[in-house]
Amino acid sequence: MRKKKNHQKMMDKIIAEHRNYDPQGYYIVVISKNDYTNTNVIKTRYFVRSTKPEPDWSQDLYYYDNQKECLYFIYSLPKQEDTVYFKKNWDLFKPEWVEPYMAAITAMQNGTLIYWDAPGKKIEDLTQPKRDATSKVKLII
Repeated sequence: MRKKKNHQKMMDKIIAEHRNYDPQGYYIVVISKNDYTNTNVIKTRYFVRSTKPEPDWSQDLYYYDNQKECLYFIYSLPKQEDTVYFKKNWDLFKPEWVEPYMAAITAMQNGTLIYWDAPGKKIEDLTQPKRDATSKVKLII
């Protein structure tokens, strides 16, 4: 049996621990940032939340549907500085790998990424995010 990578282990752990977090489902936000104290080290943080976040650079977004027991990948964004490299050199990559990435980058720059969501989810305009007592955000390190 192959060893699971850290990201897959964390996603499995989050799903197992959040079966009762929200009866409908929840979003998993993965944020990767360079560690300022160690060169060439990237820190990854996982957040679980009941409301859809506003898109940001260096962010991946997933949605877990508790009723269907299904994890949906919504988008992945690189660091904002890296978008210039991808746009100039996207032909160096396999099209099936880079096209979803470039679509997310373009949507972020056009301001339409906010409307991307998991299949079957109702599209919400999050220009004014919900800030009520039912919104839950949990940091998992």
